[in-house]
Amino acid sequence: KDIKRSLEIEIQLRQELFPQLKKSASLLKKYNPRLSYERALAYAYKIHECSDDDVTLEILTALIVVESNADYRAVSHKGAMGLMQLMPATATRLGVRNPFDPEQNIRGGMREFARLVDRFRGNLQLALAAYNAGEGAVAEALLEHDHRRRLARLHSREALLAQAEAEAVEDLARQAWSVAVYRDHEQRTLRVRGSNAAPN
Repeated sequence: KDIKRSLEIEIQLRQELFPQLKKSASLLKKYNPRLSYERALAYAYKIHECSDDDVTLEILTALIVVESNADYRAVSHKGAMGLMQLMPATATRLGVRNPFDPEQNIRGGMREFARLVDRFRGNLQLALAAYNAGEGAVAEALLEHDHRRRLARLHSREALLAQAEAEAVEDLARQAWSVAVYRDHEQRTLRVRGSNAAPN
């Protein structure tokens, strides 16, 4: 009974999952028309097995499409190999013995992408950029962006200080002008009073 119940649950789960797998397989086949539907569906199931709540089936499928056009034999001009375009050093570090084996490549690529997601604190856009362009290139770009942002903040602070200083100078000038006008008026009044005074 336990085995039968387990099989029923497994069948139900697969039936619920099938629409997602079918969508993933269709996308893989769209970008690699030479891929048979059966193989595309098998790839989709392997991708699903490697996915989780953060790195979903949809994200991994899109990553494979972007990296290799779903061609397990793909080799870039830099030497990246397989569905998820693993560099030789990366494949060795991940323990991927045959980068052209779809299952090994997908599992290895998923582990590397998950590491990048963690490295960039859950920012999928940065992780995707790092997977494609290299972790170092993204880190360097972030440093440059942070440097520019700090410079902008500094310039903004300096501009505010300059504005405050200008306003203070203007305020002082107004006060000085008011004092000058008052003194001039006072002196004029005194002169008028002196001229109108009766002679002794």
